[in-house]
Amino acid sequence: MSLPIISADQRLQEKRGIKGVLLGGFGVGKTSLLYSLPVNSTLFFDLEAGDLAVQEWGGDTIRPKTWAECRDFAVFIGGPNPALADEQVYSQAHYDAVCEKFGDPSALDKYETIFIDSITVAGRLCFQWSKQQPQSFSDKTGKPDIFLLNGQWYSVGGDKNKPIHLLAAGERTICLAAADDWLNDNETADSAHKSQSWLNQSATEKQLQYLPAEMQMDYGLTRYKASVLLSFKFNKHAIRKLVYETSERQQAA
Repeated sequence: MSLPIISADQRLQEKRGIKGVLLGGFGVGKTSLLYSLPVNSTLFFDLEAGDLAVQEWGGDTIRPKTWAECRDFAVFIGGPNPALADEQVYSQAHYDAVCEKFGDPSALDKYETIFIDSITVAGRLCFQWSKQQPQSFSDKTGKPDIFLLNGQWYSVGGDKNKPIHLLAAGERTICLAAADDWLNDNETADSAHKSQSWLNQSATEKQLQYLPAEMQMDYGLTRYKASVLLSFKFNKHAIRKLVYETSERQQAA
């Protein structure tokens, strides 16, 4: 194997592109700039689900509905990152799975431009997805520790033997401290050992039955992560009800 040196001529012959962002207020015509692009070589990444401003545009369109779908399209279009482990998103394993799902990636060769609309919706999908991830939940109980609503932080605790209740409301540091105290008082050695062992086990078939389809495409989904997601799913109504009722009382006072 020879030293993989790239010559100047090879580098200059590489196909390169630019990445740009269009910024402007609502209604100034950002999306309408799609009409300035050739329909035969442009792929419209439509997160707005059929924006009226470009409904007459004649090119090809894809419409992802979830953040998981956005990530699948991203790796399908951009290719895998060889530096990532197989269980990570955008890895070679993720790319291979997406290619099996979408087909031959050479179908994208005709496109010279990917037009994404909009960053706002992409951010909203990402934020919604992130709220369901294990990092948003307690490492010890599977319940979310704190929430932000109307500029106010709320800390909530509860388990099988104790109903969900408010721990604190106020500044973020106060709510985090209250949640940490509650966890330290209520964690058992058995629950800590179980959580630790589940970190290295794959999600069970029974767990996957109750999770959204897009989450089943998460190649890093462990038994612990699935347990955390299900714990929030089954208690979401009570948690939201508690937080919103507390917020309404505070606003009325």
